[in-house]
Amino acid sequence: MRRIFTKRGIDMKKFLPIAMAAVMSMSAVAVSAVSANAVEPLNTPVQYAQVARASLATPKISKAESVYGGVKLTWNKVKGVAKYRVYYKGSKGWTKLADTTSTSYTDKKVSSGKSYTYTIRCISKDGKKFTSGYDSKGKTVKYVATPKISKIETVYDGTKITWNKVTGAEKYRVYYKDRTGWNKLVDTTGTSVVDEGLYPAEYNVSQGVANTIYTVRCISKDGKSYKSGYDSKGKALTGYKQSVPDVMNISTVSGGIKLEFNYALPENSKYRVYKKENGSWKKLAETYNQYYTDKNVKAGKSYTYTVRGVSKDGKKFTTSYNPSGVTLKYKTTNKTRDDFVNYLMNHQSEWLPHDYMGMRAQAGFEFVDLDFDGIPELIVQESGGTMCNVDAAIYSFKNGKLVKSKYNRNDAVQNRFNFYYNKGTKKYEILGTAISAAGTANDHTYEKFQLKYDGYSVTTDYFAAYYVTYPMNTPNGNYSYTYYNGADSYYFGIGNHKKISKSNYNDILRSRFANRVNAHKRSQFIYRTAADTNWNNMSYSQKKQALLDSYDSFSYDKY
Repeated sequence: MRRIFTKRGIDMKKFLPIAMAAVMSMSAVAVSAVSANAVEPLNTPVQYAQVARASLATPKISKAESVYGGVKLTWNKVKGVAKYRVYYKGSKGWTKLADTTSTSYTDKKVSSGKSYTYTIRCISKDGKKFTSGYDSKGKTVKYVATPKISKIETVYDGTKITWNKVTGAEKYRVYYKDRTGWNKLVDTTGTSVVDEGLYPAEYNVSQGVANTIYTVRCISKDGKSYKSGYDSKGKALTGYKQSVPDVMNISTVSGGIKLEFNYALPENSKYRVYKKENGSWKKLAETYNQYYTDKNVKAGKSYTYTVRGVSKDGKKFTTSYNPSGVTLKYKTTNKTRDDFVNYLMNHQSEWLPHDYMGMRAQAGFEFVDLDFDGIPELIVQESGGTMCNVDAAIYSFKNGKLVKSKYNRNDAVQNRFNFYYNKGTKKYEILGTAISAAGTANDHTYEKFQLKYDGYSVTTDYFAAYYVTYPMNTPNGNYSYTYYNGADSYYFGIGNHKKISKSNYNDILRSRFANRVNAHKRSQFIYRTAADTNWNNMSYSQKKQALLDSYDSFSYDKY
């Protein structure tokens, strides 16, 4: 039998098909960049034998996050890359999204609350060939849209910020902006908050006092991570921050109840007076005057009023209003009150503040129930001299005698109280701000405190403070702010306090006011001097009626 041999003893007829196949296979492997068009009929990044020996490193997505306007992808820069191709996983698998030379890309065609998966691959400059592999699993992120502020308005308690409900959002964080940048205001699960002005907003002289700017972003339920982007420009209150008109004085007059309003109306507005009936506000009258007398009243009953600005034609509101209103018990019988007032009238030398008008504060007095027992205490405020400290003494009426409350700080407390209801403890709390300033344009100290009164003694917990140095005292002509944790009293410079950051200061206040709602304390202050109607200019009967009205008009929201 004859064997057929070729060169080196190889059967060329059998070898030829094998050799041709090997050449074709090696050619495919030896190519430095696989054709992108040829292998992605559906724009899918088919991994062709991990490309070739000249292929580049596979890009890795380092971050996939929700930002303002979409999902932002960020990946590492690959050495030698000409361009990147971004893919998302759709119903038909991997689908081309965009080509870019950057190492980031934002997908704007996304819906809030939905999850999206992405991957990146290197391609040639003309986009026709792959030059790397890709992560077949990709990077998945749940997109949460950026909240959009729809309205900023002045309300009775401050500035109200409202935004849209975001699909997929667990919680929102509201920020306010000043010269230090964005500062956390509050976290909430709702779609509106009221900035009550608890936190300082710093500004430069050159910038002036502008309306505060706000923005909102979505955060995790535990508040430890961001779930959306935010509008870096923010949104401010349009136009001037309008004050809210209020009933500043309510008094018993011949034949009715007289209301006196503060002037807080914008142009082309008038006052609309409301009276509460069966739990709802009923329109009583409209007037351009800063006063109104309700003659439809009966002895022995209580009446509640509020006032709001409306346009001249009465078709639209021009201001917000006091939602709690002010209440007066009209000609009611109260022996405790009458005995208290009669004693005050007959022993004025025991309690009446000095007849001196200070540069800032004014002397006067009011009734406030500090221990929530239903019997108000008398708070007597001195003028403060050249200071703005509003020193006050507290008196109660016990066993037919006037008793001055004990207080361990110079026998005076700052008369700036607000009532809050603690929803956790279901108790009322009194928090206030002590302000001290020398002269009309000097440094100021603002100190937050909590007041407790047991019927005999007053204690105050000064838990945080900040100090403002005004331009006239600063080398650069700007306001200088310093923050403190703890302070003993408004006589700053004594006691236990240490310097902290503004963020820490805000955290302390946030903790103190957490779970608390404003109970809208209402009290009627009687001026000793420097008022249109003051104690010095009243007759005996007017003085007595003023005390009765102050006693009968004290109120706060009941929970």
